[in-house]
Amino acid sequence: MKKTMLFSVARWWVPAIMVMATSTTASTVRAQSPDAPVTMGSLVMMRVEGAANATEAVGGALAHAEPGVRAVAARLAAVGRLQEVRSRLIAALASETVDAVAAEQVVALFVLGAPDAMDAASGHLSKAGPRARGTFALEAARFAPDRFITQLPFLFGQPGANGGVPLIPAVSLGVRLHPAARGAMLAVWLDHAAPSTWPEVSRQLAAATTADASEVPVLIATLSSSRVEHREPTVWLLLNRIGRGIEVPAAVQAAALPRQSDPGELTWETFGRELMARRSSGARVVDRSAFLAREVKGHLADVVAIAGLEILTPAERSALEEAMGSPLRPRPPASQPVAPTPRVRVFDNIWGGFLGSLFAAVGCEPRGNAWPFGGARLTYSAEGLPARLAVDPSQVSAACVRATTALAQVTLSDRREPVSDGDVEWILLPMARAFVTCADAIDLERGAFERMGLRMTPGPGGVEMPRKTRDVRPLYPKTALARNTSGTVILDATVSKEGCIRTARLLRGVDLELDLEALRSVLQWQYAPALLQGEPVDVTMTVTVNFQLVR
Repeated sequence: MKKTMLFSVARWWVPAIMVMATSTTASTVRAQSPDAPVTMGSLVMMRVEGAANATEAVGGALAHAEPGVRAVAARLAAVGRLQEVRSRLIAALASETVDAVAAEQVVALFVLGAPDAMDAASGHLSKAGPRARGTFALEAARFAPDRFITQLPFLFGQPGANGGVPLIPAVSLGVRLHPAARGAMLAVWLDHAAPSTWPEVSRQLAAATTADASEVPVLIATLSSSRVEHREPTVWLLLNRIGRGIEVPAAVQAAALPRQSDPGELTWETFGRELMARRSSGARVVDRSAFLAREVKGHLADVVAIAGLEILTPAERSALEEAMGSPLRPRPPASQPVAPTPRVRVFDNIWGGFLGSLFAAVGCEPRGNAWPFGGARLTYSAEGLPARLAVDPSQVSAACVRATTALAQVTLSDRREPVSDGDVEWILLPMARAFVTCADAIDLERGAFERMGLRMTPGPGGVEMPRKTRDVRPLYPKTALARNTSGTVILDATVSKEGCIRTARLLRGVDLELDLEALRSVLQWQYAPALLQGEPVDVTMTVTVNFQLVR
């Protein structure tokens, strides 16, 4: 029977937007002669290709007039672990007035690791902008959890803290990397953050694969809090852990049981407490199938968490499955290894104009209509720095292979995510003029919170979402057809205020060939940009690309 392909694309908007803007920093984009002024691209190539005076050039560039060159110099100091420029880096941070440049300098100081370097990063906080403060929080949570805990009250007190929203990625990182410090971090959070932020923090806790005794006082405190925003997500955090086979201390379980003060009206919190009680022999069970059918769509993650627990009545389970349109499948226990989705993302630009400057320095000419990828398989160190790399030369010219290699060597891991020594990620660089133009328009100085995790919830009439104006459908790879490979690729994509796709990363893959083809097509989509109060803004959305075989 003839094999055909059914392809479909759906968009799932995340319930938030990330605000950024366009570049205000111009860079020289021309080939460099030996006596030409330093540019972002020429500085990178001097360092990664081992010029004799490269380290001195990086140190001097930390005081360059152009912010972009200063930012690139700080990145090179970090990835090269250039202890020789540490004193210059400290001096540069002391006088830095551009927030996004200061953020790069803070990363470099934490990577270099000396006490005076960390002290310099901490000392900058009194005058730092939101990006540098958020970066300090992330790097302190990664490298120095004790310092992070002591600085959290100060960070909460700064303008733009928004009740702790920009600090959630740092706390999430800290509690996942440092279980023994988890309780202290969470206690400070409860003392200083808005109660409305606890549900997100508890979701991050649910992602951890282990519990820690230091959490016990915090969890008991939230379960007895006067705020439902504290109590409800904590009850469901515990059910999530029980469903995954993670031990919950008896004292915490007892605090999660129904309370005499609970209202007679059934709520999601009181239902969760009922489920905790059902786990005890002889507990009275009241069928809640009608309640679940009504509430399930607003609590899908919680429902998935309890799918494997034998605490639902048959009627409740049927009601859930009917409302969801699919059977309930237990989550794998935390102790069971799960094949991870390969890390694949498009290169994140360091500064506006950086790609054009680098391409000019090496003579790489991106193509017009074709979208070949420069690709590098990057292996990270425990600090999230490039340790080893291999570049695929098959799709691009020799000059563009040099550019791809250089980009891989100045790439940091996603600073919001834990990384272990030996972790691997594919970094992709579309060699297309349209992508370079889009990526180089980034402005890290206005609303630049993409990596910090700050999101603004759309208000009524406040946000007009992007409208697609150009769709490019992927081609089903012949080898994937031959292998009968199909499935749904899920991507995170940023639509710029200019209406182009600036960057994307793989959230859930199917097969590397299909994953890359999905990326190639999505990066070519164009939009009428999102509007916030009438002004174009960058937004992040989740995109699904479905590859289906029909016989």
